[in-house]
Amino acid sequence: MKDFLGFFALSFIVCYIVIAFGLSNAWVLMALVAAILGALLTALFKLNCKAEALEKRLEALEAKEPASAESAPPEPEA
Repeated sequence: MKDFLGFFALSFIVCYIVIAFGLSNAWVLMALVAAILGALLTALFKLNCKAEALEKRLEALEAKEPASAESAPPEPEA
């Protein structure tokens, strides 16, 4: 939730700057756009965090793997 609020505030400021130079008083529109951008950025941020955690787990599993997987006996063909 804290991440969403941070991205919402950042999106709100960016939208304010864009609207201030292009449109007149459009606070409701700006809040809506900021909420949508905040939700999208939060989702991407969490997805990135999950991908990084998965990479760390994969590296840890690779480190536990035997030194050479090629020396394993071949699987019998059916």
